[in-house]
Amino acid sequence: MIRTARHDFISVVLLTQSPSSMDRQVLLTCNTRIVFALDPDDRKVIAGQMGDLPEVVLNCLPRLARGTAVIASAMDLLRHPVLIHVRKRRTRHTAETPNLREEVKKWKEKNRKRARI
Repeated sequence: MIRTARHDFISVVLLTQSPSSMDRQVLLTCNTRIVFALDPDDRKVIAGQMGDLPEVVLNCLPRLARGTAVIASAMDLLRHPVLIHVRKRRTRHTAETPNLREEVKKWKEKNRKRARI
């Protein structure tokens, strides 16, 4: 699904505490990565996918402070990896979780109608 979903304009978000436990091809398919503190073994797995992030920063990944992350992406989206600090959430409520199956169905139907016009 991950390899083909992007052709149907479906975004997939993968979350893991251990990138080394994921399929290498799946990790390579992911475009944008947000990396928090990782142990040295997992750091080795993602090191080649972090663009031109300096070695000294890669070596610091296991010790990143809480709320600190590195964002890396393809060059057409983000030229260089960026070290960020995630602020504490200010709101108490969350958005409703959409029914993805229904939303995709609606989206496809809407686009079919547009294609007929």
